[in-house]
Amino acid sequence: MQHKGYEEVFIPPMKKPEVDESKLRLISESFDSFAQQAFPKTKTLNRIQSRVYESAYHHNNNLLICAPTGAGQIISTPRAAPAGDHSSSAAG
Repeated sequence: MQHKGYEEVFIPPMKKPEVDESKLRLISESFDSFAQQAFPKTKTLNRIQSRVYESAYHHNNNLLICAPTGAGQIISTPRAAPAGDHSSSAAG
């Protein structure tokens, strides 16, 4: 659409990609029992959460998660207040 001094271009939103449910992590198989309480009505993590699970839950490294609003970034940080170190054995 032409306007005085500029042209307006409409870009339609992308179609949502289909989710391969076999790649989603089951909460009951992925988390310790204390952590499962954070997901009382949820059976699986979403795509973003499933992709970052290994790094977020089993390692103490910093993460930078960039995803669209509503994609689960906040819930993707189960190690924000860890109850224990899952990645190494205790020195004794």
